[in-house]
Amino acid sequence: MRTLESEPFVALLRAHLSAKKSARRKDHFLPVLSILPRTDDPLSSLPAFPLTLFEKYFLLDTSEDFPMLVDGVFHFTGCFEPEKFETALHEALQRQPLFTRKIEKRNGKYYWVPSNEPLVIQWLEAPPDWNGKAWNEPIDIFRRNGLDVYVVHQGDETKIYYRCHHICTDGIGFYRFFLDVFVLYAQKCGVGIDVPVPVVSERILDRDRMEPGELPEKIGVFRIVFDTVKEIVRWLREKPIFVGRRAESENSNAQICRKTYTVAEETLDRCRAMAREANCTLNDLLTAAFFVLLEQRCQDANADRSNRGNRIRLMIPINMRQPGCETIPATNMISYVFLTKKPSECRADRNFLLGISNEMRIIKDWQVGYMFWDALRFFDWIPGGLRLMTGTKRCRAGMVFSNMGVVERYFGETFSTSGSGIVEIAGMRLDRVESFAPCRPLTNLSVAAHRQAGKLLLSCEYNRTYLSEAELDQMFNDYETVLRRFSRNENDE
Repeated sequence: MRTLESEPFVALLRAHLSAKKSARRKDHFLPVLSILPRTDDPLSSLPAFPLTLFEKYFLLDTSEDFPMLVDGVFHFTGCFEPEKFETALHEALQRQPLFTRKIEKRNGKYYWVPSNEPLVIQWLEAPPDWNGKAWNEPIDIFRRNGLDVYVVHQGDETKIYYRCHHICTDGIGFYRFFLDVFVLYAQKCGVGIDVPVPVVSERILDRDRMEPGELPEKIGVFRIVFDTVKEIVRWLREKPIFVGRRAESENSNAQICRKTYTVAEETLDRCRAMAREANCTLNDLLTAAFFVLLEQRCQDANADRSNRGNRIRLMIPINMRQPGCETIPATNMISYVFLTKKPSECRADRNFLLGISNEMRIIKDWQVGYMFWDALRFFDWIPGGLRLMTGTKRCRAGMVFSNMGVVERYFGETFSTSGSGIVEIAGMRLDRVESFAPCRPLTNLSVAAHRQAGKLLLSCEYNRTYLSEAELDQMFNDYETVLRRFSRNENDE
């Protein structure tokens, strides 16, 4: 039986630790802790290693009202074998160092150390209420590992729920983890899948530094870089509060809720055609439409204008994985960029769309996402600097928009798909995936978009203190209207 000691992760980690120790870098790894290894947890024999600056940022951005949870559900139909799934899950966890650890503070620094609590799948008779208080309870990452898994199995329907502290992984890392789980499950069900043992990239071990991006000497690029730097500075001064009913006490007893919307296939087809015609991506069109939607919301909400800024902002996670990092264990390899517009600019016309497309192209081609990592590194030198980055003031409206892309991209290359594009895994059909990005103090609304079987799903996490479910429903009815206006190339006048 293959053990973790034979995995490339352990050898790579130990070699990396040795190299860093001999180099005597300032942020060296903590020596191996005196923790007795447990025979049922091979990862417990590994040394402690420090948090990256991005992980420290997520840690400081956690609160009881905004617990920084990444959560979601896989909807399956077909024959499900619980015991084989449970075995596959625990085997997959053997190459997931951040899911099997907790955080400990030593000498003023934070480290990942082995957790004494193994992950236990909770088998439920009914779906959990993920808008209820119990689901939104913060995960105390200082006391236990950061992952919970729940399974509801009724007849031929199976729902696999998960909730995880965002410090452990990003959305792409989660899909990578569950791909490992489903491959092991399929193999245990007798499905012949020839998947090589994933090779772990050394990038996951370089905890305190990432390679800087190279900025080109090109007119137009510096504007994006300048705007990104300016936005980080503005971010220290203004907190984006999504306009709606204003709470009597800000961030007090926030009520985090979740809901998923499906964009009509006809609208999605028209958007694709529009994107091709304009020589931009579907993501550019969805991003531009959210700017227009937020401006409409600002106009509709009769909030006191003296308490709002004069900008509309989208905080966009950027995937920073480079070639060769596709199979690394779950971790955070994302950055943030900020797109900020004046309300008068947010119009559902071709010129606004092309402007968004140009900015997104520059951000991608020249890796402007490194600017946020550089900002984290800079503020880490200031006492309490990272804490300052999480405590900010108001602007007119803001949200997080995460585009997870096509679900089949994560699972369809390994498993077969039906004629309608549904992924089939060992006799089960993956009918639907809902994946939620965390609602945070500076955004109060977060939307994760993913496409599956030709449909566009928008999974929303929102603060009910500021936005009711009825208002959210109206917003996303308006969102389809905005998308259709773009596809007809009409001005929003």
